Amino acid sequence: MSSKSRRRRPKAASALSGRPPGETASIPDTSTVASTPDGTILGLPIAKVVEIAILVVTIPLLSYLAVKVTSLDTTVTAANLPDLVKGVTTTKDRVDVLYDALPRLKVQIAEERAAAPVHIAVVTTQPVGDDANAYVHILDFDHKTRQTFGVPAAVAASPDYALKIRGAAVSLDDGATTFAAYQSFLRDAKKESVTFPATVDQKLSYAITDKPSSAEIGRTTLALSTTLRVTPKYHPLDVSATNFQAMAANFSNDQTLSITH
Repeated sequence: MSSKSRRRRPKAASALSGRPPGETASIPDTSTVASTPDGTILGLPIAKVVEIAILVVTIPLLSYLAVKVTSLDTTVTAANLPDLVKGVTTTKDRVDVLYDALPRLKVQIAEERAAAPVHIAVVTTQPVGDDANAYVHILDFDHKTRQTFGVPAAVAASPDYALKIRGAAVSLDDGATTFAAYQSFLRDAKKESVTFPATVDQKLSYAITDKPSSAEIGRTTLALSTTLRVTPKYHPLDVSATNFQAMAANFSNDQTLSITH
């Protein structure tokens, strides 16, 4: 067979590729596949995307405020919350309107806290005169008892003393609030502040508005006695505390709540 007859015939174009013989496959240009027109994201104008993002952030905030005010019998309620933003078309303006309403909400919360009954008070006092001891009193207004811990000055001066007192208060009520904070509530609620004896440490004395059980009070007393290494003395307590102001009045009106141990 001659060399001419042995020449291979050119292959026909592939039916699948559709390419003519000898043409290599080209790699498609994907650089423009994921691109978007200038000034858009996912086909939406950037300004529109930013507005959607703001709504996503602010809607939960507005929902929280609506739930928060629902439980308050006040002028700002879930019912009239939509009225606050009625006619306000932009998200920014809605937020501004609600921000302006927050001071009223602050006053309402302060009034609620100031009016709440006090079930227990954890009161700390500083040494007086020749008495070198500091004192911690657990005043149980429901069970009419006062437990008093005479704490040596060296123990009261230790760095962890405040933590021990705070721990005792929180064990009775997670929301235990200092006397100093209650004074702020009274100011915010436009009520008259109260006066305590100078020896009472208002930043380390707590009002308990929750109502712990006798078992919880017993555990707290035992734990405090263990950490302070002091055995408490028991006294009767023939007073009540319908709210923080009423409790504070007892400190000046009843010697059982003064610095008489």
